[in-house]
Amino acid sequence: MDKLVRIGFSKKPHGIKGELKLQAEERYMQDLLEAEVIFIDIKGKPAPFFVESIREGNELLVKLEDVDTREAADALASRALFLPEASLQPIEKEEAGLAQLIDFQIETPLLGRIGIIEDVLEYPQQLLAVVAYQGREVLIPLHENLITAIDQEQRIVHMDLPQGLMEL
Repeated sequence: MDKLVRIGFSKKPHGIKGELKLQAEERYMQDLLEAEVIFIDIKGKPAPFFVESIREGNELLVKLEDVDTREAADALASRALFLPEASLQPIEKEEAGLAQLIDFQIETPLLGRIGIIEDVLEYPQQLLAVVAYQGREVLIPLHENLITAIDQEQRIVHMDLPQGLMEL
């Protein structure tokens, strides 16, 4: 089965015909609007639901097949939403940041694979990747001038880091 990516969560029902309010990360909004199937966490496992219709307004509202009453929609409220990773638009270098790069590997031409991005910290005018490197935690700036490529499929961020950065 294709890997699933958490994109947001379901909120409370809307109306009496089984519509459900959704909250999604901005980065995944277009993917969600085009989705034919969404996955909703049911007892710790993602279950597929076919999208009958989805519309934007003050709230994002979805009508799922076989969810025809307020009670049925209420059973799906306040749950994690997922989409298959293969259905997501690729991350562009300029858009990459924050949670999208967590669990990606950092690789450089000189040092090879440095480590996995465990977290991304947001500071004014700067994003920093938290990476375990040689038994210690290292902060690596995620600046567009340092990122040479992002391999979405292999989950690798290729970077050209200044010499000596990893020794700080």
